Amino acid sequence: MTYTNKLNLPQAFVDAVMEQENEHHKADYSVTELLKGETEIALTMLHKNELEVDASDCINTLFGSAVHSILEKHGGQDTEVYMECDLNGHILSGKADIIESDLITDWKTCSSWKITFKDFTDWRKQLMAYAYLHVMNTNEAITNGRIVALIKDWSPTNAERDSSYPQSPVAVLNFEWDWSEVTELANEFVNKINKVEESIKTNNFPPCSEEDRWHEADTWALMKKERKSAIKLYDNEEDAKSACNKPELYVEHRPGKDRKCDKYCDVGRCGFCPYYNSTHKEVKE
Repeated sequence: MTYTNKLNLPQAFVDAVMEQENEHHKADYSVTELLKGETEIALTMLHKNELEVDASDCINTLFGSAVHSILEKHGGQDTEVYMECDLNGHILSGKADIIESDLITDWKTCSSWKITFKDFTDWRKQLMAYAYLHVMNTNEAITNGRIVALIKDWSPTNAERDSSYPQSPVAVLNFEWDWSEVTELANEFVNKINKVEESIKTNNFPPCSEEDRWHEADTWALMKKERKSAIKLYDNEEDAKSACNKPELYVEHRPGKDRKCDKYCDVGRCGFCPYYNSTHKEVKE
C-alpha cells in the first residue's frame, strides 16, 4: 500500500500512520480481516501494492492505536494477547486487548453514531473469534466479552437534550454467547476464506453482502411544504403515498446507500471493485 501526504503533514505523523497500518503477522488471515466482505478481502489481497491511501484519512487508526498503547502499559501480562491457530489449513490470527479469567475485553474508539444505533454485530463477532482462538490455544472456553468504547465525538449538550444519545463519553458493552455460536462463526470464517480464494482463482468478484456494505435501504419521506424535516419515514412507497392525504403534503424518495463503500473501502475508492465502479464511481466523480 502506498501512502500519500496531500496536506503536507509532518513526516512524524505519516511515519506513525504507516507503522500502524503496516503492522501484521505471518498468519494467512486475521480476525479483523475476516470481518470484512469476501470481495473486499480478495481485492485487497490482489491489489495490496497498488492501493493508495492518504495519511490524513488514517486518523481513526492512529487514535485507536494511541489509546491501545497507553492502556497496554497498565494491563500487565494479560494485555495485547496475540494468538494463532489452524483453521481448516489456514493460519488465523488475532490480538485480544485483555484476557483475564472468563472475560475477554477489547478497547474501541468510535463515534456516538455507533452507540446510538447499537451497531454492535462486528464487535460481538470479534470477541467470539478471540474466544475461539483462546480455546484452541488453551482448551479454556470463554463465553463472556466486554467492549469498552471511548466515544470520540461525545457531546454533553447532546446527552442532556436527548436520552437516546450516549450519556457518557465511555460506553461499556457486555456480551454473552453460547459455544455453538463460536463454532458457527469459525465455520463462517472457513466459508469466507473459501469464497475469497475462489474469487481470486476465477477472477469473479460479486458484490459484498448488504451487511458487509453497511447498506441502508431506500426510504420514502412524508414531507410538508415549507418544512425541512420529514413528518415520517416509510420503508415502502405505497405506505408513504397512502399517508399523503393533504394538499400540503408530498412524498420524497430517499435512495439507500452503502456506507462502507461510500467512505471506508480502499479497493472501491481506488477503482478495483466492480460493484463500486458500477454503482458509486459516477456519483463520486
